[in-house]
Amino acid sequence: MSRSVDGAASGAGPTAAEWQRLFRDHVREMEVVCERALEYSAAAGEGFDGVVFHAGSPVFYHRDDQLMPFRTSAHFARWGAIPGANHLLAQVPGRRARLVRVVPDDYWYGAPPPGPFDELLDDIYDVSEVPSLEAAAGEITALGAMAYIGNAADFASGAGFPEQGLDPGVLVASLDWDRAIKTDYEIACLRAAARRAQSHGGARASSCTARRSGCGGQRGRYGSASRRIGRNSHSKR
Repeated sequence: MSRSVDGAASGAGPTAAEWQRLFRDHVREMEVVCERALEYSAAAGEGFDGVVFHAGSPVFYHRDDQLMPFRTSAHFARWGAIPGANHLLAQVPGRRARLVRVVPDDYWYGAPPPGPFDELLDDIYDVSEVPSLEAAAGEITALGAMAYIGNAADFASGAGFPEQGLDPGVLVASLDWDRAIKTDYEIACLRAAARRAQSHGGARASSCTARRSGCGGQRGRYGSASRRIGRNSHSKR
């Protein structure tokens, strides 16, 4: 039996070549999603030449010099697993997306760890590296009237994005809608995460059984609750 891309037949995940194909196809679908969102936006009177997706800026704890754990913004993350903060990705319909990676030239804040598709990025995007978010903005401001989607409104305003271009409602609503429709690449990622969680759960269960601890009873209570939730969900449909 031949193994499908998601590995359903053998229990294994996609091969490296299959992951690359899935990711390339995913980026093409993302370009279509972005173009469609811009069309809806234009019809509503917003009107932008393209979209700049911001990975997000790190945030400090209140009155502290320590950063909160960073999580990439959702809309930027759809364009690939690109670790680190402050990167910008600009998409203009009909053009290859421009990815500006921020790699701080700083003793304390070095380069982010490599992502799973770093070798592909140069083939898929126009990629450049800069030392700061301000320098990244300088790389994309010449692309036209761009909308900004991200968590740093003050930065965006200072970089020249118009106020009406900061998370514009119709554009973001369209992109939010399409986030609920998963591509084959995203489905494969979800399945890979589920396989990993299942393997960790199995190891934990074996360890608990070996120790004869109360872990099994606790797991049983949660399992019963999950089954009750499942029955309730089906009964409401």
